[in-house]
Amino acid sequence: MFVSRSRVVRDGYLIAFEGEEMTEAEAASRGLIGCDSESPKKLTKAELIAEAEASGIEVPSNATKAEIEKLLAAAAGGE
Repeated sequence: MFVSRSRVVRDGYLIAFEGEEMTEAEAASRGLIGCDSESPKKLTKAELIAEAEASGIEVPSNATKAEIEKLLAAAAGGE
């Protein structure tokens, strides 16, 4: 069995919930096997802005990457 250690979102689509259990085959088909959820793929500022806007989050024009990441985490319930 595979358990997702964190919520995984790619290109605006939910891939796995935090704590979701699945078979190893299911995890592999979702691209989670070999994915270290402790160090997720780093997104560019433009990708972060696009993700935030797709989620309905207004991003200030002078926001830094760190600030945008905090906005996304807060919207996802991370803070």
